[in-house]
Amino acid sequence: MKYTSNTGLLARISYAFQETTDESTDAILVASARHLAKLNLIVPFVNVFYTGLELQYVGSQTTLAGNRTDDFVIANLTFSSGDYFGPLEVSATIFNLAGNRYGVPGYLEHTQDVIKQDGRTFQLKVGYRY
Repeated sequence: MKYTSNTGLLARISYAFQETTDESTDAILVASARHLAKLNLIVPFVNVFYTGLELQYVGSQTTLAGNRTDDFVIANLTFSSGDYFGPLEVSATIFNLAGNRYGVPGYLEHTQDVIKQDGRTFQLKVGYRY
């Protein structure tokens, strides 16, 4: 679902319910979350700059060893220049804003059953449209 207002506010929400199984064994596939959800809010300010907030929810997943990971929610925050600099776009994003600790299932090439993911990270991006 998507909502856009005449003020430039943009809101999107999505949810997926899935059940992925191996056809030959009916076993739930490794690293396949049953529930996935995402919420995005983009808010303009000073006419050309934008702030975006994204929330992601990933449900519990089965590991190769037959264990389950914890479900998790992470938030990402982005500041973008929009068209302020003409064809040059500058943005800064903080991923995993709250610094949540979570893990995802490893696979055959990994020694870990669950691979811990990074805490809070930062990205600065400069792009040029032509």
